[in-house]
Amino acid sequence: MKFKQLTIENFRPFFGKQTIHFSNDDNKPITLVTAPNNWGKTSIYEAIKWCLYDIWPDTETRDESINTEAIDMYLESKISFDVSAIIDFVHDKKHYRVFRKFKYTNETNNKNPDSTLYISAVTENGDDKKLDHIHDFQLFIQNLLPLEVSKYFIVDGDDFKSFINPTGGKTKEAIEQLLNLKIFDRVRHHLNTLERDFEKDYTKKSGSVDAEKLNKKVEDAEKIIDTLVKEVKKLEGRKNLAYTQWKRYDKELQEATLSSGKIIKIEKLVERNSDLENHNKLIIDECSKRLSKYHTIALKTVLNEIVDELSNIREPLDISPYDRVLLQDIIKICDEKKHVDCLCGSSIKKGDTNYKNIKEKLNTLSGISNKNEVLELQTHLKDIILKINPLKKEIGEYEVSKLKNDQQLDLNISELKTLRKEIDENSAKNQALLAKTTAQSLEAYNNCKLEHAVSTETLSNNNLEIEIDRRELKKLLNVDERTKKLKMKLDLVGNAYKVVENKYEIYRLRKKKELEKKVQKILFSMLTANELFESFKIDDDYEYDVINKNGRSHKRKLSNGQKKVLGVSFVAGLKNVANEDAPFIIDSPLNAIDKTHQINYAKILPDLSTQLILFVTDAELTKNTLTLLKPKIGLFNEIEYKIKNKYNRSKFVEVT
Repeated sequence: MKFKQLTIENFRPFFGKQTIHFSNDDNKPITLVTAPNNWGKTSIYEAIKWCLYDIWPDTETRDESINTEAIDMYLESKISFDVSAIIDFVHDKKHYRVFRKFKYTNETNNKNPDSTLYISAVTENGDDKKLDHIHDFQLFIQNLLPLEVSKYFIVDGDDFKSFINPTGGKTKEAIEQLLNLKIFDRVRHHLNTLERDFEKDYTKKSGSVDAEKLNKKVEDAEKIIDTLVKEVKKLEGRKNLAYTQWKRYDKELQEATLSSGKIIKIEKLVERNSDLENHNKLIIDECSKRLSKYHTIALKTVLNEIVDELSNIREPLDISPYDRVLLQDIIKICDEKKHVDCLCGSSIKKGDTNYKNIKEKLNTLSGISNKNEVLELQTHLKDIILKINPLKKEIGEYEVSKLKNDQQLDLNISELKTLRKEIDENSAKNQALLAKTTAQSLEAYNNCKLEHAVSTETLSNNNLEIEIDRRELKKLLNVDERTKKLKMKLDLVGNAYKVVENKYEIYRLRKKKELEKKVQKILFSMLTANELFESFKIDDDYEYDVINKNGRSHKRKLSNGQKKVLGVSFVAGLKNVANEDAPFIIDSPLNAIDKTHQINYAKILPDLSTQLILFVTDAELTKNTLTLLKPKIGLFNEIEYKIKNKYNRSKFVEVT
């Protein structure tokens, strides 16, 4: 199945009819559609879903997805107009055209009118003829590309991460259908039907009254089971709808709690500031301990004083020829004996000129005993300096660390002020209301899930009872010549059922293992070198996980970018293993992915499908990604956006 073109009419920003063509070149499978946000890129994606499955865009009113200019023209002229989407596609070498449309009138204003769907066969000259032999066109599309399966082929790029945790039986069914596992269900259903038919015939021919009664009981039980099956399917639909509503409200709640996130950030900053202040206190305490080791608080001041003292005593020491002790002895003797004879032969008397000169010399020496004392002081000073220098360096490092802490504290305080200003005063009230609504929707979902579980359990119990009755019925059946052939058929059907069950399990395990290997290969080719994942695993419900180097699950720790890469890898691997020939349509495939992952993603994109339709923004289409995609681009379309007479108009333009 390949799309040839899409024509949309009066849909969102596209006034009148607009047609976009898609590449059908196997060597260049990519059709690129680029435009800034809000120019109509996503509208094409939504038009495809509406055309195929009647899924209208999620807007407040229908009018929001109908071209405004067309509505205003209708209000002036009262002439109705068509809103439509037409897809041309090729399947099994046959050209088909799918029409989905409704007429806009007063009665459809702001309502949800039923759209008309029909399918035509297209001839080589472009003429189309409605397929009247097809009584259910929606069923025709469903058989080609089931709705549940389509979500793996028509994808909003931002939803890739949601595939990590599939919910509900529908998701499992869709995956098993893609992997051709559902064919086993059809075979088993056929064998069960055959077995029931053979049992009825066998009962009639056996002539057993008890068997006939038991067979009637089995038939009645089968009717009850059919009713229960319908009820279970109905409850399944209600459960899925409740789940969708809950997820929508939960998403809105998460968006509303952004301010709460800011509060958490503020708390973390306050905690970080406290740590920094404590660190500064430790620095100060450590410096005090270091200083107390040398019994001083003002170490630098003391050091400077010692240096000054040394400089003051060095000069007199160098010029003085006198020994202070000797002069003191001469004065002492003169004071006691009134006079003394000096070594030089001079006589010194108390009070004479020589006595006064010696007293003056003693005063000049300024209390320095002798040269040895000064040398000793110098040596002591050098020792102190040697001890102080490392300490000064150590204290300097502490000061630098404290300065950095103080600077970070200033930055944190500034950020705290900014965050507190950004918090909306009403966010708490809005969040509380949303939380209440979310809780109510979750309760409704849980109630639906409980009802579904009860009905499923009842169905299971009834199936068990009817199985017991069937076994009893087989015991009551008389085997004679008339029923021997039927008995053989019954046995053959039973054996065939066992073979099918065994083959199913083998095939399922093989496909699961094949899917694991394929997804892991794609995933690891997209990851960067520092993302140390060991392997990729899928369970029986097709929930998947990545295992880190420690052998533990890493799914809960994945970033949003990693979740998207993982989701892309799963869908790509699933499509590859399924070998499903359907277009792969992705809206915003490279959004919210860092540059490195974008490049890795762009490398594998061309190999994901035989037809790849990408809707990208200018921000996604970088020079690097375009270079990687260009050799595989068959058609390049831009959306041209103009304002005409106050109306916004978008149209397709092919880029050569």
